[in-house]
Amino acid sequence: KFTCRDCEAISQSPAPFHATPRGFIGPHLLATILFDKFGMHSPLNRQSTRFKCEGIELSTSTLADQVGYGTAALLPIFE
Repeated sequence: KFTCRDCEAISQSPAPFHATPRGFIGPHLLATILFDKFGMHSPLNRQSTRFKCEGIELSTSTLADQVGYGTAALLPIFE
């Protein structure tokens, strides 16, 4: 939030875009997870291990949640 010293008005920039509701990962990471899961048939535990080697802590349950949110977001396109 920012305030103007002259008129004391408070302004706030809009929130960043999230691909999933209340999501904390960006659309590029979500696309990578979904592509590896469905396109490359890579299990989530292997993805979690690979991300851990790259310095990103994502548990298998977190990845499963993100896959569920991503598939729900893409359902209208599928139908």
